[in-house]
Amino acid sequence: MKCQCPKCFAESDDIEICSSCGVIFSKYDVNQSFKTEQQKLEYISSLKPVKLPVWLDVVLPLVIVFFSYVLVWSNPLICWYLASNIHEFGHASAAWFGGAFAIPIPLGQLSFTLTKPSWWFTLFFSTILFALTYHCIKRKLYFLASTFLLTFIVQIYFRIFFSNEKLKWVISWMGMGGELWIAAWMMIAYYYKFPKKMYWMYFRHIIFLIGSIVFFYNLNRWLNIRAGIGSIPFGSDMGGRSDAGGDMNKLSSIGWSDVEIISSYLKFAYICLSLIIFNYLVHSIKLLTKKEFRGYTT
Repeated sequence: MKCQCPKCFAESDDIEICSSCGVIFSKYDVNQSFKTEQQKLEYISSLKPVKLPVWLDVVLPLVIVFFSYVLVWSNPLICWYLASNIHEFGHASAAWFGGAFAIPIPLGQLSFTLTKPSWWFTLFFSTILFALTYHCIKRKLYFLASTFLLTFIVQIYFRIFFSNEKLKWVISWMGMGGELWIAAWMMIAYYYKFPKKMYWMYFRHIIFLIGSIVFFYNLNRWLNIRAGIGSIPFGSDMGGRSDAGGDMNKLSSIGWSDVEIISSYLKFAYICLSLIIFNYLVHSIKLLTKKEFRGYTT
């Protein structure tokens, strides 16, 4: 196994002493090699991550999913807290798609839609999306570029086909809908390339774990509700089950039956689950057949 010398930056076969300059790695202070903080950052970003066995990147997601399911059954309170924070981003995302400015407050489990739908906000949001898409394509971050481009397409669909009244109930539906699609995106993103400064190679496992917990917590909840084990979460955490401002209460007030509410979330969950499984199978086959280690990116 080769390692890079922190003094002369040459590659060495010896993991204890540099074969070029003779420095002993364990006794050398890496900060001595850098005159400025910028040089230190450039060196750190240039380091190549240790590549683990290919099969580990195939098996580890399955282990995480199994652990998530165990947690869903053993400690639903933790699952609920994680899901409730993503829930607010679901509300906010629907508002953004519809041209309204909204602020999600995850820790406070609140979200505020501060403006009515406006084409000015749509133009502003679209400009940001196009700038991010261009930046990602330029850096060959194609998964992120596709995410931003798809967001733009969904936004245009919302603005053209959703009236202001329809947008209100869509925002309500997208609370739990957001828990599903955001969690699915967090799981799908596991195998893709992200900017270096995000240290995705380290944090992707945590993001996948959170996404897995939230997704399967919601899927299990709606399956239980359909089976009659649980009930539709009418009301709100603060106002109780009778709170007319609850998401499910709003959907019920415009004529949605309990069966329609349950069916809509389960259908959406199955679509997300299909994408998760397809993405996993495609990358697993690539890893196992072509020996390409795509899990760790630079």
